[in-house]
Amino acid sequence: MSIKKYFRMINFIVGITLVFGFNACDNVNGSGNSVDSSAWILVKAKYYTISNGIAVDVDYEYDVNWINYANNNFECQYEITRLYNDYTEYTGYTYSRTGSSINIINDYINGNTRKYVNRQIIKYTTINENINPLIEKIVTEYTSDVTETQLIVYDEDINLMLSNFVTFSGIQNGNPVDLYSETNYIIELLNTTADGTKTYKYYNSSTGGAGLYQVYKIKNRIILEVNYYTADNILYSTLTYIFPENQIIRTKLPTFTIISESNTCEVLSDSPTELTVRVKAFNSGILMAQSDQTFRKQN
Repeated sequence: MSIKKYFRMINFIVGITLVFGFNACDNVNGSGNSVDSSAWILVKAKYYTISNGIAVDVDYEYDVNWINYANNNFECQYEITRLYNDYTEYTGYTYSRTGSSINIINDYINGNTRKYVNRQIIKYTTINENINPLIEKIVTEYTSDVTETQLIVYDEDINLMLSNFVTFSGIQNGNPVDLYSETNYIIELLNTTADGTKTYKYYNSSTGGAGLYQVYKIKNRIILEVNYYTADNILYSTLTYIFPENQIIRTKLPTFTIISESNTCEVLSDSPTELTVRVKAFNSGILMAQSDQTFRKQN
């Protein structure tokens, strides 16, 4: 797997986190904020396969094993298994893939520092078969065992990333993988309103502020809005985060937010010690993603 593809994987994970809170340690009272010992913590997550705007099956699910969850120190472990069983017919040939991928994840947060370790083991077989029986089918075996390690430092006051050190190491199709990336970010305070909402400019330090950048609105360490700008200061995208209207979610998960333009959430089940929330993401009114997240109160 190329270095470009690996860093696309990082971007994918970040995108999922924005919509669903993919990393389990982010989901303490619905966020990574410091909480007391009665926190509601994520204990189970389920993600669905979407076909033509309908959730048709469970894509994958996992249970979270919490080792620590209080006093701004979080540590959890979880494992995600996905099975490949694809078959597609094209003009003149068919394509199939069978196999599996396993992600073994350890996530640690200590104050403003985070260590995220994701070992991914992939093994699958693909077959390209031509409808002409005289043309030999192509069978390809793919194996990979690669560990991604991220060391992240956050700004303690607003919880935005200050630096990210990423390494990939392992074996892919018999070839060694040894990749490294370091990114540092600059945070500039632009404005503070009477209600305590602060606006920040956020950009990669390597650009010197002359490249792409984001403008965040944050209150009490909770992101309320993100505006994305080009290097020419042209706004090209905005994400607005809102608190759910459901009072059960707002009471038990006080920092839980969703993207207002495209997300909805609802309570699937509720008890004094457990809460399951369903989050849906839409594009132009069509369902694109769906997840169920179960939180449990810790006493």
